[in-house]
Amino acid sequence: MRFIFFILQLSCCFLSAQSLIKGTVYDESKLAVPYADILLIQSDGQTTSDQTITDENGMFLLETSRTGVAEIQIISMGFEPMVISDLELDNNTIDLGIITLFEAAYALDDVNVTAKKISFTRKIDRAIINLEDDASTSGSSILDVLERTPGIIVDRQNESITMLGKTGVNVMINGKMSYMPASAIVQYLNGLRSENATSIELITTPPSKFDAEGNAGFINIELKKSADDGYNGNIASSISTAKGKTSEDVNLSFNVNSKKSNLAFNYSIINSKLPIAFDMTRSMEINGVTTQTYLEAKRDNTRLVQNVRFGYDYEHSEKLSLALTVSGYENSYEMIEDKYVSQLDELNLDDNYYTTEDNFWKNAQLGISASYRFKKTKIDFTSDYLQYSNDQPVYYSISINEPTESEDLSLQTTKNSPFEILANSIDLETNWNERMTFSSGIKHIVNSYQNKTSLFENSVVNESFSTDSQLDEDISAIYSQLQADLSDNIKVQAGLRFEYANSEIFSNLTQEDLVNRTYKDFFPSLFLSYKINDFNNLNLSVNRRINRPAFTDMAPFLFFVDLDQAFQGNVELKPSYTNNIQLDYRFKSINLNIQYANETDLIARFQPKVDQQTGFITITPQNIDKQKTMTAILSYSFFPIQDWNLRLFTTVSHIDIQNDNDLGTYDLQTLNYRLNINNTINLNEDFSIQVWGYYNSKSFFGISTLDPNGSLNLGLQKKFKSYTLSLQAENILDTQDWQFLTENPEDNYRQQMNWSFRPPQVKLSLSYRFGDNNIKVKEIRESEETKRMSL
Repeated sequence: MRFIFFILQLSCCFLSAQSLIKGTVYDESKLAVPYADILLIQSDGQTTSDQTITDENGMFLLETSRTGVAEIQIISMGFEPMVISDLELDNNTIDLGIITLFEAAYALDDVNVTAKKISFTRKIDRAIINLEDDASTSGSSILDVLERTPGIIVDRQNESITMLGKTGVNVMINGKMSYMPASAIVQYLNGLRSENATSIELITTPPSKFDAEGNAGFINIELKKSADDGYNGNIASSISTAKGKTSEDVNLSFNVNSKKSNLAFNYSIINSKLPIAFDMTRSMEINGVTTQTYLEAKRDNTRLVQNVRFGYDYEHSEKLSLALTVSGYENSYEMIEDKYVSQLDELNLDDNYYTTEDNFWKNAQLGISASYRFKKTKIDFTSDYLQYSNDQPVYYSISINEPTESEDLSLQTTKNSPFEILANSIDLETNWNERMTFSSGIKHIVNSYQNKTSLFENSVVNESFSTDSQLDEDISAIYSQLQADLSDNIKVQAGLRFEYANSEIFSNLTQEDLVNRTYKDFFPSLFLSYKINDFNNLNLSVNRRINRPAFTDMAPFLFFVDLDQAFQGNVELKPSYTNNIQLDYRFKSINLNIQYANETDLIARFQPKVDQQTGFITITPQNIDKQKTMTAILSYSFFPIQDWNLRLFTTVSHIDIQNDNDLGTYDLQTLNYRLNINNTINLNEDFSIQVWGYYNSKSFFGISTLDPNGSLNLGLQKKFKSYTLSLQAENILDTQDWQFLTENPEDNYRQQMNWSFRPPQVKLSLSYRFGDNNIKVKEIRESEETKRMSL
């Protein structure tokens, strides 16, 4: 309460000696007009720096220290500009009430339209990153955008994403689950171009309507969709170069919209040959003898990723609407790796490794949905079917060199993993009255996964590493949720979800169960929103989550780093549970987010574990007893000068890890901070400069320590009538490396791994817009009046 009282006092100080102008903007149908520009114009016609935009409900509040006579101008895409004159400003409050905008229609050839959206907004249960008109995202993948997003860490080596220090991220496309495993999601997002999307939603505390799976929450990607009748689209291409290698991509989005239907098509392809480098230093003691090893590897690799998505929405009547979605994904990775291994404490010559890997992922997803409305009730039915496969043959040619003799060894590992998922759900939502909405639903998911692996040594099968297992999982869920407006300023949303899950892994070789587990759990959620005044909002959310082990982490597989170390799966993984509490505070364009998470049996991907008898190291997903995380995120956007928009995001996390199991005894604490900065300088209406980057201090990856890393980037963007040209220099200082350190004093074990996935590179991008863009546009004078305050 002292904190809230202090904030109220602080807000009152900010409000002193100010004039306030407020109102609500509607269209002719009495619908709110969000994101409309509200500009303060002086009596001499000069535009001032005092401006704002309407929120999702069409409401606005503009603060100014100016006095005298002024006017308000309201501008929104598709509407006639509105001017309200003769406003007397004298440190007073002016309520303009409801303002109605009227639609405008002009031919595109006659006008020049510029509109921008807020780059970062926050709602009661999510943060939204708008990608449209953000020059720094041009030519980037969705994964690149997430990599520079506050609170997000992308681990390209282990193919994982964490939000606010937590693993277990679910990805949705247009609000629908993708159901892909974590190892496939990273490459899927790397092949999805930002030009095909309008926004990314980060849902860190999901409501009960969402699956309880995923401790970190959800990332929802909204793809572009036409809002007006007619057709339009975008085609974009970029090329990057680094160290003599290139990466090329092409993407296409196309929309056809009519009164009753909408067709959307998205396709992207990326062919990356950018180099990857890796080195490792290892020291360990086995049976009283200490060995020190150094390894260095360089990869000549090619990754071809394709994404395609087709969506069709049809409104049969005012009551019934139908939707069909078909999507496909293909990831083809081919790698040739040269590697040498040195035993630093011996006189042996270097061991040489020549490795070739083919890693192919394919999936196809079909989704159908229907929505029926009657009176104040809506019923939604959704069915999704996903099928994918993963084939991963790896060949190792190894020369072991010693002073007296040499030995050649040939190894081959194979992995084949087909997967099927069927998910059905029914949701009901009814408005009990104007202030209260009740939701309820059921869901059933069936997962089926077969995994076959083999190891050949000099063409002879090693039976001890050969597996053939069948993985099956059944999840049933039911939930209820109530959303109510307790007053004009207080909103509450409370829900409860129950999930029953059965997971089984059966060995076809031994004809026995490797895993057979049943879980029955309740997952409550509570959201409270308090609008203190037009400048101040306070949100509180509490929920419980589960992170079940991915089948791809549990299924046996084998990938050698050297003859003393290999990546493997772990059938003994247990689910982790997290209790979250989150507080959000907004003062105008300043957002403060504080979250506390208490996670038990944390699933940490690929942690090293030493066999003290043989010295062999297995790098496997492991459970860690406890992790407590306190995170604060501060975001602020402002204009130092009229044409310079500066957005700052600061993340500070205190992480406490406790573990006492076969992985070792650890009690680790660290204070991690991350700074994201985005600068956009508009030299004129069509030409801009962008400088953006991040710095991430020391943090944890399971029991391993991740050294500081960061990136500094520079971009130029030129807009023409129908196309946009961008030139970017990324990771200019070559500081975006991943350096992992693992130490266990009990075993005298220490290992440092250094990965370089993103060398400094230059990227050239071109985007072309086409179609019926002459619908609902408006004529405005060429000035700075279309600028919006970014939140």
